[in-house]
Parts: sequence; structure tokens; C-alpha cells
Amino acid sequence: MRGNGCKWRRCRFCDYHTDFSLDEQANFQLNSKVLAQVTGEFGSLEVINSGSFCDLDDATPEEIAKYFNQVCLLQGLPGQSKEGMLRDIELGLKYFDRVCVNIMVENTKPIKPDYGVIEIFKREVYPLYKDNEQVDILLNNTDFGVGV
Repeated sequence: MRGNGCKWRRCRFCDYHTDFSLDEQANFQLNSKVLAQVTGEFGSLEVINSGSFCDLDDATPEEIAKYFNQVCLLQGLPGQSKEGMLRDIELGLKYFDRVCVNIMVENTKPIKPDYGVIEIFKREVYPLYKDNEQVDILLNNTDFGVGV
């Protein structure tokens, strides 16, 4: 999958941001061609793109939704805003049956969570979705009991 390019371009382990195009129609045509090759032979498929879900052209999420019923979003990153987090969740709800929101936790990589963004999430985003049966929110990455 190809999008219009990762906006952060800060991850020291990633160079996916070099594969992008600002031509949304060309991105959609390429993404449609790739998705047309999905046969279901292996029972599951992981889709990645050159950046994030929010970097895809407007038509590709609808195309992806034909094959998948859930999206996983990472929030709590430097540079995210309340409006951006809300937009990501709403796009997820528009195109998928379920949305899983993971709040970034510190790990061994140099990119660290933005605790200010996480506080905004907890105060202004979490209350809007905490009771929504279509949204799973992992404030800690062990909330589902994995890794406990």
C-alpha cells in the first residue's frame, strides 16, 4: 500500500516514508491493483502502507474495508492532536466494524510517548469512546491480559 507519506518521518528504524506519492489518484490506483490480488488463500492478510492509516488517500480505506473488519490505531505519539486522534477514530468507525486504540508505551526504541498527548487523550478523547462497544481502548498494552 502507498500513501501520501508519513508526516512524522522520525522513526529511526523506518524508511517507509521514502515510498510515497502526493498524487492521491495514483495512490488509489496502485492500492486497488494490489488489493485485487488478494485471494484469501492464507486466511489472513496484514496490510501496511508508507506511513499511517491517516496518510492514505480518501478512497483506499473504503477499499480496505471490503477485506477487513478492524483497524488498530496507535495514539500518544509526539505531534498528535486531539483533532487528529478524533479524526482517526471516526475514520476507523466509518470504514470498519471495530477500532482498537493502543496508547503508546515506552519501549527500547528512541521514539517515546508524548505524555502531554496521552493526557489530552485521557481527558478529551477517551470519555467519548470508553463505552462504545465498537472501540477497544488499551491504555496499557497489557489491558487484554497479554504479557501480564
